[in-house]
Amino acid sequence: RLGENMKIDTRLLTNLLKRTQRHQHVAGKAQPQVQSTILYAKEDRVTTTNLVRDGKTSLSVFRLPAETDGTVLIPIADIDKALGILSAHGSPVSVTLDYDRVVFKSGRKTTRLISSIDGTAFLHGQETIQEWSRKSDELANKFVFDDNEFKGYTMRDGSLHEPLTTITVDCNEFYDALKADSINNQKLNRYQLAVKDGVIRIGVGDEMKGFTFTDLEHESKGIETFEWTFEGGLDNVMFGLGGTCQIHFLDFRELNQGMRIVIDFGEAGWVYQAGIIE
Repeated sequence: RLGENMKIDTRLLTNLLKRTQRHQHVAGKAQPQVQSTILYAKEDRVTTTNLVRDGKTSLSVFRLPAETDGTVLIPIADIDKALGILSAHGSPVSVTLDYDRVVFKSGRKTTRLISSIDGTAFLHGQETIQEWSRKSDELANKFVFDDNEFKGYTMRDGSLHEPLTTITVDCNEFYDALKADSINNQKLNRYQLAVKDGVIRIGVGDEMKGFTFTDLEHESKGIETFEWTFEGGLDNVMFGLGGTCQIHFLDFRELNQGMRIVIDFGEAGWVYQAGIIE
């Protein structure tokens, strides 16, 4: 609503927007999977909920601490432009919606940016930011959590599709394994996740420039043996996170839809990613 204000650490907001934007490399060129978002702030949290460009293969829900004076909905029509503004501001920064403008203020500096929920969610797209946000929320609601614990995905018939297995790993170690995709500037944006004999192995790269695999220690529940490949700029999803995360594997192979994962960061949010079907 107009005039309501959100205050947040500038570095944290920058991190939130970069993770929401989630660049991935396609044919060697970095491309954002999300170009716009809505900052939904309530009480002591700000949340972004976004489907990626293709509208089906991945969804992210990210949360960070923030101060608000009510329920605040702030459209960010161009994440790149918002990041450019934040780079010039100190911390903390207050963010306010003023009709069709978003106002960023820190110290004595104020920046105004034209931004509206009626803008298009993607360049050359047809759906508005508001429509894309509604579509993202509808899918997010199909993922069932109980006391921050992921339970499963709601199928069309109303049944709950529970994880085949759940693995808990260190976020920094997982990120380090994924970013090895950049060795010799490969950036193939492909991550093999293999579970076998109590080990999760992350494989990235090509042997022409260097294939790297990392075996991670983990806690697990319901271990099975399988291997599947994922894309989606997962290294950028993991950037800047500490502690542990849970990787929930959803098995849709009987429906010819492959494997899917939900990476659960607890209070910091979660990411759904569909695997590659070849």
